[in-house]
Amino acid sequence: MGALIGSAIVGYILLFFVPVVAICLAYPYLGLRLRDSREEVRDNEIGAKAAYYLLLSAAILMVLLGLTVSACDVMEGTFQKEKEKQAPVFGKEQDKEIKERIQRVALSIITSGVLISLVIIILLKFTTNDARFPSAKRIFVGGRMAVAGMVCMITVTTLIALLFQKDIKDNTPYEVITGVLMVWAPALAIHIVLMKVYSSAGYHVASESGRRISRRAIEEDDE
Repeated sequence: MGALIGSAIVGYILLFFVPVVAICLAYPYLGLRLRDSREEVRDNEIGAKAAYYLLLSAAILMVLLGLTVSACDVMEGTFQKEKEKQAPVFGKEQDKEIKERIQRVALSIITSGVLISLVIIILLKFTTNDARFPSAKRIFVGGRMAVAGMVCMITVTTLIALLFQKDIKDNTPYEVITGVLMVWAPALAIHIVLMKVYSSAGYHVASESGRRISRRAIEEDDE
């Protein structure tokens, strides 16, 4: 039975996620390769870095997903003024157990995303030329910034739509929206700052030895 479940999970991943991953990898890679073709100094590790940064972006989004689940669970009942007076359907103990399970699931997603992110960052640091060619970093940071911006835009639009409604007795939608914005609004702000910092670097960041060689060559030419 376990083998059948495992095979079904793997089949589901291959059927639905592989095409999505291929598309998400193909477009940034083609853009990076086209940009690289116009440069005198070529980056021969674009493919590896594009794959690494795609996995890193997925891991970071996993962390944000786990934080969103945790925040929405924490916000549950915050805006319900009469919640304590109402008898819970499953009882207080059962409700507490459900919330603890949700937090454990959220923590497991966050932990997995953090560990995967750390491994990929180490691989990028020590096995690629990412410090010299930061263009792959910029394009995937920009992609995550766009995702965070879309989440915030849809959430704020939903909040405005709710404010225009009449007689909404259940405040659960407001709690969910607050939980989502608690996570994704700071994430958007962080990515905007990162994009600003990474955009200041050029396509090719020369090493110190490269700068010394170029200066020496210029001095020889002047002589």
